[in-house]
Amino acid sequence: MVKVPNLSSSHHNPGPMRILEVIPQMGYGGAERLVVDLSNYFTDRGHSVCLTLFHSPDTIGNPSFLRFLHGNVEITVIEKRRGVDFHLSEKLRKHSEKWSADLMHTHLDALPYAYSCRVPVVHTLHNSPMLEASGILRRTIRRLLFHSGRVSAVGCSAVSACEASAYYGVICEPIANGRSPIQFPETVESSILRRRALSGGKWGTLIVNIATTSPVKGQLLLARAVAAINRSLPSGRCIRMAVVGQTRADYVRLIEEAAEGAALIAGTSDHPEKWIAASDAMVISSLREGLPITLLEAMNSGKPCVSTPAGGVREVIADGDNGILADGFSTADIETALRRLLDMTPDELFRMGCSARATSLSHSIERCGAHYETLFRSLLAKRK
Repeated sequence: MVKVPNLSSSHHNPGPMRILEVIPQMGYGGAERLVVDLSNYFTDRGHSVCLTLFHSPDTIGNPSFLRFLHGNVEITVIEKRRGVDFHLSEKLRKHSEKWSADLMHTHLDALPYAYSCRVPVVHTLHNSPMLEASGILRRTIRRLLFHSGRVSAVGCSAVSACEASAYYGVICEPIANGRSPIQFPETVESSILRRRALSGGKWGTLIVNIATTSPVKGQLLLARAVAAINRSLPSGRCIRMAVVGQTRADYVRLIEEAAEGAALIAGTSDHPEKWIAASDAMVISSLREGLPITLLEAMNSGKPCVSTPAGGVREVIADGDNGILADGFSTADIETALRRLLDMTPDELFRMGCSARATSLSHSIERCGAHYETLFRSLLAKRK
């Protein structure tokens, strides 16, 4: 595996770059959060950034992280037709040339439409490559682009990069996700959220899962684990699980039934850190992951984190030190990990939270952005 270029080399090319950040649409996912944070970082460093979307935020119907963009980040919408839009690639190429972009950075399903662009393209895989390109056609298109020499692959963790290298047969740079420190005051709103979640006198512990409700995020497994634990606990000590993120009605019903009344489906939030502040612990139950931004946020808050060993999570959590790592992905594995959390003393939880916060400081957006900046400059230098 190729290491990320040494950051000290970045001073050899001090000039500003013109960077196109391209993502199909904006919502409240980890990829969108990283795109916004990187765009802000690059403009703060003196580069020009144009955030390019394929769908107008007004047509999506959901709020998004766009409100956190700095004012000097340009936003362009290139409307995509429904289904496969064979004209979109040419539109993107013309947009790149009109804006005089030096480099394009694509995310999620934006990559296939970058094939006709004449500038270097960097594509970040935000999850397991098997999830991003699950079908033969999607995998083949990405594989051809990566092997063309015009597109460089980046994994958001060492595990993601290794998986992508094996899946596509190319070298994939590992650049770990980053998130700047966040202020987590015990606000009135967080206190209200906690009282709302623990109302009724039955609940003693509030855990939060921040992710879109879907089978791959494992909330159904988490709900079953919580229900199994609650059957063995007296009233007043039971666990309440809050699920924060975009929802699927059919899957939500399954989660609520499996949790036996212990699930609170909160929907999307533009400030998920308020739910983190309101909770006793963050729980990730995913079957596959890249490196969750919400994990870095929760660790930064000093909250204990419990997670399955998915993707880059096991690069960040040292079991028993800065978090609790389940042995596997089954309901029983998650239940055992949660019971370990409940058995910890307040002093042990405090020490774990302090260790988690210390770990999060090494995963800042500044460190992440500097790695991308160096990679971008190295690609541009090869064209000269």
